[in-house]
Amino acid sequence: GIEAADAPAAAALGLEDWVALFANLVVGDDAECSACRALHADGALELFFRLCEASTEREALLPLGKLQMVCMIALGNFSRQLGTISSDDEGSPASGASATGAGQAEPALPSLTEGEQELEAVIAAATLLRACLVPLCQASHRSVRENALRNIEEFCSRSAVLKDLFSDLFSEPAAAILPRVAEALEDPARRPQAVSLLRVYCDNLAISAREVERLIGFGIVANLSSVALVKQDSPESQDTALAVLTDMAKVVLTPQGAPALEDADFMRRTELLRSSGALDLCMEWLTARDAEAGEGDLERCASVAQLLSYLAINVSVADEPSAFEKLAAVLLTTVANESAEINLLIAELRTGGPTATPELDAERRAKILPHARLRLGLLGTLNSLAASSRSNCAYLLDKSAQTQEEGSFDTSEGNFGGLVSQCVDLVDKSFDFDVEACRYAINILRNLSLDPDHQLMVLACTGRHRFGRLMSKVASTSRDPNSAGLAAALLRIYASSRRHETLVNLVDADAARALVGVELQHLGPFAHVEIARALSHMLATVGESAEADPELRRVLMTSQAILLILFLLQSEQPVLHAEALDALLLCSTELFDLAGVATLKLQVAPSSTAGGSSAVATNTSQPGGSQQPKTIGQTLVQRLEALATKGGESDAHANVATQAAELAARLKQA
Repeated sequence: GIEAADAPAAAALGLEDWVALFANLVVGDDAECSACRALHADGALELFFRLCEASTEREALLPLGKLQMVCMIALGNFSRQLGTISSDDEGSPASGASATGAGQAEPALPSLTEGEQELEAVIAAATLLRACLVPLCQASHRSVRENALRNIEEFCSRSAVLKDLFSDLFSEPAAAILPRVAEALEDPARRPQAVSLLRVYCDNLAISAREVERLIGFGIVANLSSVALVKQDSPESQDTALAVLTDMAKVVLTPQGAPALEDADFMRRTELLRSSGALDLCMEWLTARDAEAGEGDLERCASVAQLLSYLAINVSVADEPSAFEKLAAVLLTTVANESAEINLLIAELRTGGPTATPELDAERRAKILPHARLRLGLLGTLNSLAASSRSNCAYLLDKSAQTQEEGSFDTSEGNFGGLVSQCVDLVDKSFDFDVEACRYAINILRNLSLDPDHQLMVLACTGRHRFGRLMSKVASTSRDPNSAGLAAALLRIYASSRRHETLVNLVDADAARALVGVELQHLGPFAHVEIARALSHMLATVGESAEADPELRRVLMTSQAILLILFLLQSEQPVLHAEALDALLLCSTELFDLAGVATLKLQVAPSSTAGGSSAVATNTSQPGGSQQPKTIGQTLVQRLEALATKGGESDAHANVATQAAELAARLKQA
């Protein structure tokens, strides 16, 4: 009667009563799952499963809600029974558990044991799981959908075998689950459970790029983008959809690390994901959001920024000029807005006045945090754009220069509000407060400056000497060693061009004085090396130019500067030796006397000395014998003589050997 859609026959059978009876049996099942096993053996459960897959057009004929509830409870009972058997056998070879010591990786999910073969037979046919997936997407009762979702989550957590069964069924074309999910995403009532199902799918499986392609093909990614960024759904659904999209973008665009740009398959996946509209929707979201957004909206914006960082991979002005311009404009506008808000909050925090209290300061810092997270995510995307190609750098710099000339931060005509100026302002106002944003901003400036032809453009956007003074300040005073090192490295990149025009616009005597006067006890090794290299190049440039600023020359040719540059001779790298010697050969022997080099000991590796370890003193700190120390002390002349003996190792060593021998002779003669 049921299969013939014969309503009188179904009524005569008393189907409602039978379903209620079976529901009671399943609800009251014992720990051994006896009722479910008996119903399965009698063929009743399979009938219920098939009925649950019946179209909703039969809902008037069938007690579909009750049938679905029976299937939900039965699935829960079966999966719990599987979990009980697996936990009873934990540690046995059949359960898949392995003995692990403390600190080792957790064992894999247990496999099904021999005692579970009957249950596996039920699950393997996929009827039970399918009877749960279909109602999750199509049931009209929310409680049925939520129970189905809960059971599927529990089902996937039981064993590796069950997780694989779920994966196979979910992506199997014949099962037609993906079209049902796509349809459910269109219905506001069914959408929350469908989004959560996709979250389960991403969380429990090593989802592949091919699987994401199938999801894109069914329109699921486009629907998720709409849920996350357009539909006025619950915040929970929006956050879940954003998380799923981010996972998918990460899989498609960064599989096993950064792929080769010429990888045709990678480029096809990139185009597929962008064609879903997610990139455009992210930009629209950031553009349209209320400037007075609450903390929850700001947190969601930070999630959007993270998604955008993946979607923006390989966006190039050469290939997609309009998309690149729109993306850069949105990023710069939002960064400018967030920086303005952060600067106001920082000013309030620093000038709290007599009414400031620890509680009030904590409240202000809490307000800053969501703005800082959003800005950081967008700076990461800007850094990727600037680092991806020379054409991107040139385009961004050209727009920055236009902004500087116009004296405006208007973005209506593709004017990006001054990328260079924004990064410099950010470093200036936040380098001792938001160190992560500071590092990103310096990295952006570094990427824009790697081409020597771009360096004067960057300096023109910031004004004469401002750039150099700021980077010198960060390099010499930042509490964050990475920020200090990056700032010093940026100065070294500019100084290494050894162009007088670049140097005269980069630093003045005040900027050089900050570098020369750095407190070594607070300086990390990265910053120490980069400051020494920057000073070496500056000194070499000044010494070779008759037009150099006399005051700058006086600051660079001091004993303090020489002591910093001598630090490079402690390295084993010939490139550092060459940079140092280029500068030191320009200095008078009187300066070396003022620096106290006669008694100065350079700490170098034993292998770096002349004759290997002949000058190494015995270290008897270890019982039972002597041990070679990590470093030994050498005077400057000894170090130069050691370098002069290494000329036969390579061309670089030969040049260094010649310079070292020349300087050593001068010092010995003096």
